Amino acid sequence: MASAFPSSGAPPIPLSRRGTEAVLDAIDNLSYNEARRFVLHRSPGGYASVPAGATAAMKRSRQRITNAELRVLHALWDLHQATVRQLMDRLYPGGGPARYATVQKLLERLVAKKYVARARTAQAVVYRPARTKEAVLDEQLRDVAARLCGGSLTPLLSHLLQHHALSPQERKQLLDLIASPPGRGS
Repeated sequence: MASAFPSSGAPPIPLSRRGTEAVLDAIDNLSYNEARRFVLHRSPGGYASVPAGATAAMKRSRQRITNAELRVLHALWDLHQATVRQLMDRLYPGGGPARYATVQKLLERLVAKKYVARARTAQAVVYRPARTKEAVLDEQLRDVAARLCGGSLTPLLSHLLQHHALSPQERKQLLDLIASPPGRGS
């Protein structure tokens, strides 16, 4: 019989009894330490157990950056740190109260997603990027690869190379990167 806890040693949840009752019965039979290690997720095939730490990674990967949030991040990467007013002036020159509120809301969302850090000074609240441009690029590309290519970067890169012309300089940079030892690319 299939089990939602195949390798944990915990009592199995029979997939033939997928309802809430079966899940609650299984949880009742777990010790406290066993229960802490797993989080149940409903899936089309029933309930599946996932190590508790994996759920945070799953949630992070779903927190995609919107285009508006990305504009704010680009401005912060250029400025290194800024107030809401400075960002508003850069993103919406001549903007009014509505634009100020928009930038403030975008910053709040980026702080909640942990892309931006906030610090209060004597004069104002200052925001700075919490992640580098390279880290965000890596995260976003891996997210695209996970969603479209089963996690593999090869189909993504192959498609880009086959369908988008590269300049001779870009081609040389890629060939140099491929020829360099892993971890030494620039």
